[in-house]
Amino acid sequence: AETDWVALTDAGIVLDRFWLERLVRAAVGDGRAELVWGNYEPQADSWFTRCASLAYVTPPHQMGVGPVRDGFIASCLLRRDLWERAGGFPDLRAAEDGIFRRRVAEMGTRTAVAPEALARWRLQDGFRSTFRRFRTYSEVNARAGEQRRWHHGVARSYLIAVPFLMAAFHRRRWACVPVVGAAARVAKNIWQRREGRGISWALN
Repeated sequence: AETDWVALTDAGIVLDRFWLERLVRAAVGDGRAELVWGNYEPQADSWFTRCASLAYVTPPHQMGVGPVRDGFIASCLLRRDLWERAGGFPDLRAAEDGIFRRRVAEMGTRTAVAPEALARWRLQDGFRSTFRRFRTYSEVNARAGEQRRWHHGVARSYLIAVPFLMAAFHRRRWACVPVVGAAARVAKNIWQRREGRGISWALN
């Protein structure tokens, strides 16, 4: 790229027709920003992808400009010299976006937000393809030394469940404890992602 600004997106992303225009408008409007985060939504058009979006897509949070999800590399605009100072992406199949995002944050980069610059993310539509995708992510994240940001949390959940499952060999009712815990976590995820919808939606 030879331009001062570079827009980033990714495969499997569907961009709104005004996506780039809205990113640029936010950059011009701020004047001092070096990075503009757009917004994104999961493209959930089947029962499976609607469930998947509740399971692992970050929920939006309210800002002064409206509801926005956390910064997403596949929907952003940044100054080319920022990219160079941050060292670009590490050469990885996955985890490169998170590593780059942390580097940028540690540099104290001034950012702006363009909530209407919308990118739609196509989720994997099936258990097998979802498992394959996350298996790849998991392996590459581990090789990149990112275990504490993902694997350690999963391992803690398993370790908490183990004593109750072992106790269930003596009294079956102990098996209810990790099941109730997992159900509570699911309920929390759904409630956080309801985006203004009511209890009847969450129960459904």
